[in-house]
Amino acid sequence: MRYLSTLPEYKLIFLLAQTNLTPAQLQDAQVLINSTLSWEIFFKESCFLGISPLLYYNLNRIPEASKIIPPEIYSRFKVNYNFNIAQNLRLWTEFLYIKNQFNNTGINPIPLKGLVFMHNLYAKFDQRQLIDIDILIKETEISSCIDKLIQLGYEKEKSVSWQYREKYHCHLPLFNPRKKIILELHWAFAPPRPEKVDLTEVWQRTRIQEMDNQPVLSLSLEDTLLSLCLNI
Repeated sequence: MRYLSTLPEYKLIFLLAQTNLTPAQLQDAQVLINSTLSWEIFFKESCFLGISPLLYYNLNRIPEASKIIPPEIYSRFKVNYNFNIAQNLRLWTEFLYIKNQFNNTGINPIPLKGLVFMHNLYAKFDQRQLIDIDILIKETEISSCIDKLIQLGYEKEKSVSWQYREKYHCHLPLFNPRKKIILELHWAFAPPRPEKVDLTEVWQRTRIQEMDNQPVLSLSLEDTLLSLCLNI
């Protein structure tokens, strides 16, 4: 990592992988952009790290960046960025639809990971790259939620038995073949190690948060951090 941090491509990645760049940091980025670096490496690494939308957003804040970056690289960044906007809107809309369907049966799901971070940690929702939908439910609601999701067109993963998932895992992946959406249904923060983490108090600390003008049940900040630590 120390070697990589000395390369201009990685220096620029580390610098631009922030949501609130200062004027001084933007000037440093301008210097790096004008230096000799491999734009192909820069692009591929940003995609590998899942941060190309954020980097593209910040690159556009730097004067003349679009004229310095090779056109084919800039175009690929732009395509990724626009795709990410569409993907995020699609997944967020699907989450709200599922949330409403669950609410109609008395179930209040909690969004996890990217769905939350794109609203809470990023200046704009299009800066965070989403791959799937992660939802936390109570363990007693698993069967009801699976039945409802199947009604909505989702299918359970068939390669691993439900009994194995329930005993050794803490989530169940489902896939909607028509919408091409992956949804992970969580009932715990982590699998037993060897004891289960009791989420009773976690549910008691939940709060209603406005996300995109929608009331959404959310984890407390402390429990959000806990869930991240247990998934590293």
